[in-house]
Amino acid sequence: MIKNLHNKTIQDIENLPSKSIILRTCLNVPLDEENQITDFTRIEESLSTIKYLLKHAKRVSIIGHLGRPSGYNYNLSFKHNILYALENKLNTKINFIDHMGNENILDNV
Repeated sequence: MIKNLHNKTIQDIENLPSKSIILRTCLNVPLDEENQITDFTRIEESLSTIKYLLKHAKRVSIIGHLGRPSGYNYNLSFKHNILYALENKLNTKINFIDHMGNENILDNV
């Protein structure tokens, strides 16, 4: 028998103001023929978590992907559409790193 089973949330993280957080969130959003976002639901569902972390954590890095690993390679303008949507909904500037293999990535997170 499992005792004291508790689902933890970000509010349960101890010493959050002293922590740098990496948040993995789903940013796969539907597109129209011109690569414009047609449904912002997935972005909007992440906002409360992102806002909480921005307010309480030392630093927040968001990791997301688009499509399947071997699937369609979205162009940079579409990625910037997601970045623009996040910046507008959070009312803050976001530093965008296009590729995790960037040799200077630690300078940017």
